[in-house]
Amino acid sequence: MRLKYVEEVRAFSRFYTVLMGVLDKKFLKEKYTLVETRIMHLACINDGIMPSEIVNTLNIDKSYLSRILTSLEKRKVIKKIESKKDGRSVNVRITNFGKLEFEKMTKTSNKEIEGLLVNLSDAECERLIKKMHEIKELLESGRGDKV
Repeated sequence: MRLKYVEEVRAFSRFYTVLMGVLDKKFLKEKYTLVETRIMHLACINDGIMPSEIVNTLNIDKSYLSRILTSLEKRKVIKKIESKKDGRSVNVRITNFGKLEFEKMTKTSNKEIEGLLVNLSDAECERLIKKMHEIKELLESGRGDKV
């Protein structure tokens, strides 16, 4: 086992999650959790996404997703619409209210990231982004699939 690599990746992960505020109960100081915001994001970029696609993309349990979707639907963030292709299935769509909520969180997140980058030069920002792409590519190729 390559324990030193494991320890370094875990240390970076701890640093990054604290830096990004991911451990906060309510991500971005909003009324939504991180997983709820990810579901909202997927519903925004995939009009009529199927729950199975959300499960696969976020690698979460189906029953957990079901509870979250029920909660988001009660709060009028998403709506479940019967699939035209398969009446036993539903498509998840974000509501206008959900879009507004997601846009607010996006602005908040952008400001927080801007705050992290404010003291970096353009060259340093470019270097950071390049390294982030490299990390993503390495980890994706190591998994054999796309995240």
